[in-house]
Amino acid sequence: MKSPTIEQIAYHEAGHYVAKAAMLARCGVRGIDAYGDTLSIASDEEALGRHTNLEWDLEISDGRETVISPELVRAYIVYCYGGIAAQRKVSSEEDEEFIQHASWYDDEAAAECLHMAQDSEDELRQMTKEVIEENWAAVERLARELVEYKCLDMDECQLIYEGDLDGLAEYRKIWGDRLTEYRHARP
Repeated sequence: MKSPTIEQIAYHEAGHYVAKAAMLARCGVRGIDAYGDTLSIASDEEALGRHTNLEWDLEISDGRETVISPELVRAYIVYCYGGIAAQRKVSSEEDEEFIQHASWYDDEAAAECLHMAQDSEDELRQMTKEVIEENWAAVERLARELVEYKCLDMDECQLIYEGDLDGLAEYRKIWGDRLTEYRHARP
């Protein structure tokens, strides 16, 4: 079985982020409020299995009762499928065996929530494909940055997702040394 390239992994992880950001935006949530979370890829062959570190909280509490939000369940499942959808877009047919093998974790995580979804698995996979297509420019921007930096913090990801490259440059200018230290400290 052929191993994926760093670029394919970057697109996979970018697909996860973009799917999550786009679906949360549909729910009226801007940005991803997750202190200390990162989006990263491994730079060496041994660590190719490192994945996106994004926290999820599917429960909403009104102070009296905790409920599972159907919109957030949908967003979570689309997030799970987003990595594979983006990776498929940049891979050839001969990569499909690896993609199928590598997608087991994402598929399993989504399967655990399908019973809470108001949509079928096929509808959610189609929704994922549409979200990735609609936001392909953001996936490409994130993937390029991941290939270059290997690790991005969530503020960088959100600025890249939104296409705010001036804001990204300003953010990096302000936090440059700390971002460099942060990237080097990541496993």
